[in-house]
Amino acid sequence: MGKFKRMNGWQILITIILLCINLPNAYASIDRQEASVESFLGSSLKGGFKIGHKLTSFSNNNFVVQEPLTGERWVLRLPHEVSNLLSDRVQEREVLKWAFKESISLIEVKDYDSDKGYLLTRFLQGQSCSAPDFKNTAKLQTALKLLYRLHSSKTAPISAKFQPLSRFFATSIVAASRELSLPKEVQDVADQLKQLLSQIPTCRFQSVVCHNDPSPENFFYQDSRLYLHDWELAGFNDPMWDLTHFSVIAQIDPEKILSLYPASDPWALEKMMFFRPFIFFNTVVWASLERQQQFSSLSPQITEMLYHTFLEKIADSIKSSSFQVSLQKLIQGDAL
Repeated sequence: MGKFKRMNGWQILITIILLCINLPNAYASIDRQEASVESFLGSSLKGGFKIGHKLTSFSNNNFVVQEPLTGERWVLRLPHEVSNLLSDRVQEREVLKWAFKESISLIEVKDYDSDKGYLLTRFLQGQSCSAPDFKNTAKLQTALKLLYRLHSSKTAPISAKFQPLSRFFATSIVAASRELSLPKEVQDVADQLKQLLSQIPTCRFQSVVCHNDPSPENFFYQDSRLYLHDWELAGFNDPMWDLTHFSVIAQIDPEKILSLYPASDPWALEKMMFFRPFIFFNTVVWASLERQQQFSSLSPQITEMLYHTFLEKIADSIKSSSFQVSLQKLIQGDAL
């Protein structure tokens, strides 16, 4: 465990991506859903299909599917339970169509099952990004302009509001349905974050269209253009949530991000400091259920590392002077 504590955020996530491929477990997940998956693919690909290798993914099982007659390739997404609880699948379908039409995303939907969350999209030729890509200032600025374009949208088909603690509540439902329980320390952290959030006047926060999961790996390059993928959590939120999420995972200084983001917000830096433990908490909550009953392809060792590392990050973040100062500024506002 000690070696993981010395890793920074993007190194941890890169390690997860490299180690999370567990093909026997992944194919078993298809076997358990074989009838419904066969029916879904059969109705979409009339000429037959062959399910190929698994693609790296943290929250879903994704597989390459090929049509034998044409050789055309597609990507099949089979979501995990927590992903389905967190996502409005009907809204996701409409957002995917909108983002593709607006050239914000390259994901072209072939078929979609809103009840099960199955998604079939065209296989893309291009390059998925990673945290080191955005050490380049020009690429970083391009990513932030893309997020700003999303935040400025007035036409996105979104009605839901993203809740900072939504992953905790969704995971609680899954745990209860399986007669499991979340650790008391996780529930205590949720109560602490909820109490901290309740202290801040709602007028401090904006409500615009946000991606809510803009990890570096969700950006995609094709023909020198940058696109944004993985729209499961899209919803109304404060734009600083997106910037904080990106900053934390990419390990980029918040002030640098704000200097390149095209819009200004008088509370921008304070909100980025405040949102940090919430971003960490999302990983803790997901890992807490995964520890008890494995439902993804992550190894138990990686799950355990995630759980303890990010619990420590939450505690350290809340104790930090930058968080405490930001919290007081957000509470008291111009009175300071």
